[in-house]
Amino acid sequence: TTTTTATTTTEAFDCVIVCGLGKFDFLPPKHPAKELLSMMKVNPGLETWLVELESWDEERFGKTNSIVFGERTTNFGTRKGLPYDSRPYALSKDYADSNIVGCIAYPDDKLNKEEKEKLMREELKLELGASVKRVIGFRRFHWPVHVPPEAEKKDFFDKLHELQGQRQLYFVGEAFSSAGVQACIDWIEEFMPWHFPMHNIAPSAK
Repeated sequence: TTTTTATTTTEAFDCVIVCGLGKFDFLPPKHPAKELLSMMKVNPGLETWLVELESWDEERFGKTNSIVFGERTTNFGTRKGLPYDSRPYALSKDYADSNIVGCIAYPDDKLNKEEKEKLMREELKLELGASVKRVIGFRRFHWPVHVPPEAEKKDFFDKLHELQGQRQLYFVGEAFSSAGVQACIDWIEEFMPWHFPMHNIAPSAK
């Protein structure tokens, strides 16, 4: 509902679902979510390379492939994570008719671009036995706000779960579910029936 006076407009909602992160100025000063959300961070992000290889071993890797390199598969997708050392940890070759590949690394900002390129070339040679013919592109992507390991150790997710629905306020999104499409899907499939069971929804809205 909306109430308007000569100087202000006030809106009232059945519930508020927060899908992004900001200053949360709309929260009451001592709302417990403020302290919890202050624990979230923006990490250094990801670096990507687009390169053309001198050759591609189809017998070993097929015409197209997505590969996580060597022992790094142990940590991939886990809370332990991967080191910020600017060495590519994964590669994707999407087209059978070219030797152009994309690879991705967590950045070490103590290194300059030339040093990072040297590491990228070394890693592709080590993992694939392939030499880089030319570098087509290099980009830095900043990862969105996320829950760092130190916050997880302080039971961030359990505390968030306890806050969900207080004063009809809910928090959703990748920042709360962990990164990746599948993580978001798995999380929302638990979130919806827990907080919005179907028997509480009007038949016309089902």
